[in-house]
Amino acid sequence: MSKKYLLWLMFLVITVFLYRCSSQSSPRKTVLDFLEAVHNSDTTAIISLADLDRMAQEKLSNLSPQQRDKIAPIMRNDLLSSLVDNGATRIWWENALNVVAGEKAWKDTAQVEVTFIDQKSGIRHYTKMRLYLKDNRWRVYYFED
Repeated sequence: MSKKYLLWLMFLVITVFLYRCSSQSSPRKTVLDFLEAVHNSDTTAIISLADLDRMAQEKLSNLSPQQRDKIAPIMRNDLLSSLVDNGATRIWWENALNVVAGEKAWKDTAQVEVTFIDQKSGIRHYTKMRLYLKDNRWRVYYFED
């Protein structure tokens, strides 16, 4: 009886382990990693966690497709520049308390609530970072700056 119980327990542990290893990270964890990458000015991590091309397209969504295609590469570079070193977004986020709240996920898209609170003035900026699932990984594709 105990040998059967031990085998069953081992099977259960292995199954849980394999499930946890194969499941994707949560959208909230991806946003936390993205904020840390911006904090560290880690270009490689930012590029792996965010889809800057899609982000540029989203920021230019009010333009015609022809204008968007022309301006998107410039916007992509501007977005990356704003997230590293002395970029405006990075500086704002560095001077703010970042509160990452709830997440909502639907199949292959998600939203994560983030509030940035300026530590000197107390001004709050609330946004919902949007993510999508690509290759079993969540990628940020939109945030208000």
